[in-house]
Amino acid sequence: MDASELRTDLEALHAEAEASTSIAAVTTVVNDYLNKFRSASAKAAVQDAIADVLPHMDAAAHPLPLAILLLLQQTAEDTPQRDQWIAYVSALFHNGDITKIQQCPEPFMSLAQMLSRILLKCNQAIRGVLAVKALLQRLVAPTTYCALHTEFAKLAVAARLYRIAADVVAHPIYDIYKHGADTERVMSYLYYKGLVQIGMKQHAAALHTLTLLSNYPGEAVSAIAVEGYKKLALLSVIVHGRAVKDKSSNSIGVSVLSRINRLCSKYNAFAEAVVANKNVDRLMQSYTDMFREDNNMGLAKQCVEAAKRHRIQRLTKTFITLSLDAITQRAALNDVREAQAILEDMIHSNQLCATIDARAGVVSFHDRQAPNMSEQSLQELQSNFQKTAELYQAARRTNEAIETSTTYIKQSIQASGLSMDFDMATDYDM
Repeated sequence: MDASELRTDLEALHAEAEASTSIAAVTTVVNDYLNKFRSASAKAAVQDAIADVLPHMDAAAHPLPLAILLLLQQTAEDTPQRDQWIAYVSALFHNGDITKIQQCPEPFMSLAQMLSRILLKCNQAIRGVLAVKALLQRLVAPTTYCALHTEFAKLAVAARLYRIAADVVAHPIYDIYKHGADTERVMSYLYYKGLVQIGMKQHAAALHTLTLLSNYPGEAVSAIAVEGYKKLALLSVIVHGRAVKDKSSNSIGVSVLSRINRLCSKYNAFAEAVVANKNVDRLMQSYTDMFREDNNMGLAKQCVEAAKRHRIQRLTKTFITLSLDAITQRAALNDVREAQAILEDMIHSNQLCATIDARAGVVSFHDRQAPNMSEQSLQELQSNFQKTAELYQAARRTNEAIETSTTYIKQSIQASGLSMDFDMATDYDM
């Protein structure tokens, strides 16, 4: 097939797609055309024609034919052709006519998957993050999941661009855009969403997300759910100071726990040991390779440190004052210096309301108070209170003037249909 024949085919395909009245009909037309090139030989035979036609395609005007060409084009690794292909896809996702993309979205979902696969393989995930995000935000509402969510979150995590992904994953999902979506992709999105939240230090949000993943309906425990549960087991200690197996501290279904426990027994054992502060160093040393292989070493270390803070936090429910030596002993810390350093950090980060008398070696715990305000903020607040009081007094004076106005009273009586032939002064002397 030469370039002119390919161009003719695409024009006919575009016209047929434009004439179709449903997404299903357009998708059928596109799939039938793509199936003609399923074999390697058929795809190879059209590569020269694709290379000739691509530069003349307008992403804004003809997004569907361009997407088909990009799906058919073969890209070799580490070549200018691959870089050019990535540039075409990026331009299409940013500039393609969204109304035409919505007529047949599945080729664009497939193209996003292909882009993600290629970029992850060559360790260049950063090149696809903004492109996929642009198409995602133009295609669906923020609270509607589509397959692009998964590819976007996956690329963002690989590129460590957590802040760029944070505003997307912050939205709760209330609906699913069914085109290109399936159970595996939804679960993958929940997993990568949890990773974004962990990267942003939003541990409570990540715990909630991975809890949803662990409870996702299914006949068997999936690999993605197991990986999510491993992080969830550590997050439960970081957020709540309790292990997941503690029924009072989690919302994981009993049936899910029974199926997943045997697959994550080491993580459960580590979390329980950290909470109980027993054999932590030994287990950390034994499980180091496992944590590193699962990319959970950082969370495991945070888990150990967070448990110390939770032990200190629990002391505030029992004691009003406590010596640094007693805190060190009761919270099972290494020494007084560590206790004081943790306390100072907790106070500074507003995790704890307390004062430390370093000279006496005593800590006083207080009820949480409103945050300190600057002098300027206090003056602004006082000024606003004064203005509000003045407005209230002005409104009150106006209201009193109206209510005692003879004209207003007469008009009110006339409007109500009552007779004015009575003595208002003596009417209430009954």
